Amino acid sequence: GRKPGRLCPLRSDQPDPEIIAARLHVSRQTISKWENGISAPDADTLIRMAELFQVTVEELLGAPTPPGDRPTEILQELENIRQHLTIRNRRLRTFWHIVTALGILLTLLGIAGAVFGFVNYHAVLNDTILSPETAAIVLSSSTSVVVKGAVRAAAGLLIVLISVLMNRKYK
Repeated sequence: GRKPGRLCPLRSDQPDPEIIAARLHVSRQTISKWENGISAPDADTLIRMAELFQVTVEELLGAPTPPGDRPTEILQELENIRQHLTIRNRRLRTFWHIVTALGILLTLLGIAGAVFGFVNYHAVLNDTILSPETAAIVLSSSTSVVVKGAVRAAAGLLIVLISVLMNRKYK
């Protein structure tokens, strides 16, 4: 079945989506969001869409064509869809904010680890008390700590980037 809040796909016998977007005074991305249930058009745009595609508003919403005119019920259905999408988008934004915070935390921990390894590495280089074998082991370990810290920091930054981009999708 159709997901709640998702408009029926726009008719395939219509012109290019860019032309449709221009006729409705919206972007192509906005039409895609309507078709994928990420957002919903306002009532005026929904009426213009129905006129453009020569279908009823009910057909755009995926409902069977009623025998009579029910504008109040149509507007109530549209409002229900908008409320559903608003709640869902708010939850998704909260989720992506949490993911962003975790990405920042991972980045900071990675940087701290890399700094610790770097400081330890340089301390061993200047240490004259350690035997060459012990110094080599500590240098190797410190290098590993630096690399792991840098990888964690990079992973954290990637998580932050992805979560910020995803959060923008649900505004």
